[in-house]
Amino acid sequence: MNPKEVKLIRLLVGVIVMIVMLFMLFIFMAIPSVNYYKKENSRYLEVKAKYDATKNSHQDSLNRLLDLKSDNRRVIESFANSFDEEVFVRYLHSKFDDVEIVKSEEITEEKFLRYKITVSTSMQTPMRFYEFLNDINNYSNILEVEFPISFEMIEGTLFGSFDLKKYHYKIKTK
Repeated sequence: MNPKEVKLIRLLVGVIVMIVMLFMLFIFMAIPSVNYYKKENSRYLEVKAKYDATKNSHQDSLNRLLDLKSDNRRVIESFANSFDEEVFVRYLHSKFDDVEIVKSEEITEEKFLRYKITVSTSMQTPMRFYEFLNDINNYSNILEVEFPISFEMIEGTLFGSFDLKKYHYKIKTK
């Protein structure tokens, strides 16, 4: 072998060794990176699955809330309506012959203010009172009829007395 061939072989061996070393270096650097990537990717997918589940749950809750809000729009708006005593007396006169109301002070609850209203009425038949009970749900305010309800018949006229509670939102002042 002549010296030129030996130099060439040494050079080729050196290049091959260098390529093998670079390849090994690349593999030893890439394998941990691939493992790290796999771990992080699996963690990301796990977190993303939890996020998607939570997002779907919140979206379902929001949809239920919006459905309830649309189904109960009249009730929600009724909480905000102010109570006009004259309008209410006219409403009662459309149901009963004679009406007298006494409005007491506000009773404060956690989220609502409540008025207690005592109503004394006269009517010809108890059917008028039952019609009133059916129609009170469509009134522009939230009203609750309290028990006991007392009736008394005097000279052919039925007199009734009952209490109502009117609810509305409490306005917070700072």
